[in-house]
Amino acid sequence: MPRGHLRLILSRYRAVWDRIFCDSSYVTERIGNDGSAWRIVPSMLPAVPIVISGGAGGDISFELELAQRMNAEVFLFDPSPTGINTLQGIRELPKRLHFFSVGLAGKSGPVLFREPESASEGSFAKVIGNTDSISFECTTLAEVVRLNSLSRVDILKLDIEGFEYDVLESMLADGIAPTQLAVEVHHFLPGIRYAQTVALVAKLYWFGYRLIYKSRQDLLFLKKS
Repeated sequence: MPRGHLRLILSRYRAVWDRIFCDSSYVTERIGNDGSAWRIVPSMLPAVPIVISGGAGGDISFELELAQRMNAEVFLFDPSPTGINTLQGIRELPKRLHFFSVGLAGKSGPVLFREPESASEGSFAKVIGNTDSISFECTTLAEVVRLNSLSRVDILKLDIEGFEYDVLESMLADGIAPTQLAVEVHHFLPGIRYAQTVALVAKLYWFGYRLIYKSRQDLLFLKKS
């Protein structure tokens, strides 16, 4: 069998497998460009959605589309040179998109990040064990909510290379309850176990979240009323 056909068959089986775990009663929409797109549930959004986004990376098409087309107030966080360079390359940001060159983490202050394994890919990840590292200033979700006087969070997007576990734990501990959670889990990174993702998903379920969409490590949760 040609290798291309085998990949297609495997991807179809993977899509079926992913859907088994999801509540399919909600219609999702894909927001952003290929490679940086995320699924959300538009019908659950108010007229002016409040979005907190962790991780800009090399493409902020998700955040731009939310701010421009969906009238969202977007608070975007990324302390890395990769994210900062991406924002500097945009001639004019929408007024509703606010960028902060600090990271989201489970604690405030300087936090160690692992240098990218590939300079072209540019992802600075959570430090696990002994490895070359660099320090960036970080903040917590609770501080973001307090300093920006946010009465609610409609979407929390996290693509933060292993820090999502600490951020979501602190979110639950601080009583912050975004309506939608779009999260990439990173149990494929060295030092992060698949069991951590299982425990996190179980805890989110305990706090009233349900998995609406899954594609590999990209997960969308919806908070049940």
